[in-house]
Amino acid sequence: MNKTQPFVFILFGATGDLASRKIFPALYNLYQSQIISQKIIIIGNSRQPRSDEDFRRFVLQSLNKYYGAVDLPVWHHLEKRLFFIHGDAKDQLTVKNIFQKLNNLSKTGFSVQNRLFHVGIIPEVYPVVLKNLGQSINAYPTSGWQKVMIEKPFGIDLNSAKTLNRLIARYFKADDIFRMDHFLAKETVQNIIAFRFANGLFEPIWNKDFIDNIQITAFETQGVDGREIFYDHTGALRDVVQNHVLQILAITLMDIPSSLNYQSVRQKTFKILNCLDKISAKDISSHVVYGQYGRGIICNKIVRAYIQEENIKENSRTETYVALKIGLKCKRWQGVPIYIRAGKRMSQNVTEVSIQFKDPVKNMLLFSKQMSKTILTIRIQPNEGIILRFDAKKPGFDYQLQPSTMEFRYQSAFVNTPIIEAYQRLIADAVKGDHILFPNADSVEAAWKFITPLIPNHVKPFDFEIYSGGSSGPFSADKLLENDGRFWFKLSSDIK
Repeated sequence: MNKTQPFVFILFGATGDLASRKIFPALYNLYQSQIISQKIIIIGNSRQPRSDEDFRRFVLQSLNKYYGAVDLPVWHHLEKRLFFIHGDAKDQLTVKNIFQKLNNLSKTGFSVQNRLFHVGIIPEVYPVVLKNLGQSINAYPTSGWQKVMIEKPFGIDLNSAKTLNRLIARYFKADDIFRMDHFLAKETVQNIIAFRFANGLFEPIWNKDFIDNIQITAFETQGVDGREIFYDHTGALRDVVQNHVLQILAITLMDIPSSLNYQSVRQKTFKILNCLDKISAKDISSHVVYGQYGRGIICNKIVRAYIQEENIKENSRTETYVALKIGLKCKRWQGVPIYIRAGKRMSQNVTEVSIQFKDPVKNMLLFSKQMSKTILTIRIQPNEGIILRFDAKKPGFDYQLQPSTMEFRYQSAFVNTPIIEAYQRLIADAVKGDHILFPNADSVEAAWKFITPLIPNHVKPFDFEIYSGGSSGPFSADKLLENDGRFWFKLSSDIK
């Protein structure tokens, strides 16, 4: 990357939760580390009226909350490069004002030729905002580049995703479109590729002949604090499964790419997403479980039910939990069940992929029923690492087995090498034009093609089960596996 290349970062939704928790800390770190140009300009936009000084104070508060304290000389240099434009991005005049601000900054000596737009607002308004943005781009051309980063979910169903892809293609070249899924930038997700293809032990047995089932868990103890309006229009299926989970699944199961470039990796992940076996309307009740959190206890504190949260209607039927049993039609994975569960207000924060290997039948005869399951777990967050659960012989005269584990932990293996935060990586990659961590249009549409028939307002009759906050989810999710003679694996943090 050309670290000296100046650019303008235009942030729609600049006073929102995502900007405060992720975007500003990432930009500050990249700036402080001089990974991006010291001549960056940041323009924030939201409907809340603020002056430039108010905006700078808001950003500083966000950084202090995230880092504890900022490097004051660095901050004093950066804050002079922060500006704010008030207005609704759905209003064409607001977007024109942003471009007029760019013109004014250019006249005072700032470099504004290269522009990176970040759109992370309610998905329903993406089309009008992107149209306004595209029209202004045509009206205010530049000699530099203009790129757009769009937060997930990209659309709200298959039709809207297709419409959005067509719309954005009118104004941006494919190489200038970056669809955001921050999970793909997590170090452990990227390490799935290295773990499989750089080690001769696993790739030969990474198929239906050796693997019994695969489970993906995406749990968080957090509720919908600060995201009520967005979440109540979205739900767990669209917020987490359509993007994060299915992209992780595709990376875990893909065939070996010809190289580690964007085209090769995306071709292989698209193949997996395109092979997802559609769940028919008559099979939804036996393959999908929906839940909504009720009152409960987390960390010895009572937590409210979803319908008691601020800005949530008492009769809301938005799902905060979903569990699925799915399969693939491709030859490599035919017949291997994949179980997915994702939810809010769960017992713990954890995202991980677990692969259970098949029992060796002949060895079972030797050890009778003593054998436990051989499970490989890739823990994506927190405490990133890889855990192998297997049997070992207990010391003694008899062949008695005992469940054991081998662990690799990032924190202990790379003590002096910090893990790059996902948004830092994504912003840096977008600036230099590296697409490998960004889903393309085909992958997004393939995921929506599978998910759309399962969205609650497409399911009739639709029902969900209330589960206690701080639990492991609805009881029906356990039966989803019990009907197949299986069970949810113990989460890696619970292994003793």
